[in-house]
Amino acid sequence: MKLKLTILAAVFAAGMTASFALANDGNGKGGDHGKKDGKCTEVHLRGTIAPQTLGVTLDKASKRLAAAAGTTVQVALGAAGQTVRVDAQACQVVSGGSTVIQVRELHAKVRTPKPAATTTTAPATTTNP
Repeated sequence: MKLKLTILAAVFAAGMTASFALANDGNGKGGDHGKKDGKCTEVHLRGTIAPQTLGVTLDKASKRLAAAAGTTVQVALGAAGQTVRVDAQACQVVSGGSTVIQVRELHAKVRTPKPAATTTTAPATTTNP
């Protein structure tokens, strides 16, 4: 349950702007298509989240981890200096004035940034006449 809440919070924070952009697809009619109170509107969120730690409760025992079923394992998703790309299918539910994004499927990929290109200058050469 902690994993679901953590992922939900991360995707909500990273994708709130994207969900509003999807609501108005440039047709000039605003974003009212399919957004009735209490109904699910399918949204696709793509963006980045900060590296974080997730608690995962194991469904089955793991011999390699020496952990029994029901054990909570802390999983680091990314580290300092890395970017975590998220691609999620979600359900957006509007109730009154609040919007809740419920994740249905989530893919996360950790990427290490490429090192900045360095320029080197050749040492000056001198010639003796």
